[in-house]
Amino acid sequence: SLTRDNADSIDGIVVVVSPGDDSAQVAAGFSGVEVVAADRRLSAGEARNLGRLHAGDPGWLLFVDADVTLAHGAVAAMREFADHEGLDAVGPRILSRGSSPFSALLQ
Repeated sequence: SLTRDNADSIDGIVVVVSPGDDSAQVAAGFSGVEVVAADRRLSAGEARNLGRLHAGDPGWLLFVDADVTLAHGAVAAMREFADHEGLDAVGPRILSRGSSPFSALLQ
């Protein structure tokens, strides 16, 4: 959904993969994607930090986990909102698809 529904708002994509992760093969199917192979399994924070190092200085970063689906236009909406409000950080509203331990917290 990131490249299909939000391509106009994306300048580049960095995918950080851990050993044994098949995301590298999936990411390789998209043009303009830089795949960074970690030498060990990383926490989410470590993977984001490594991705940030490889992103250069884009002026705007969005971190998306592999299990996240973004709605059409979500990236543009977040960028516009951050710019309009003068914010340094924004995050999407999280919606649950079905039952999860966090469903009650998201209502």
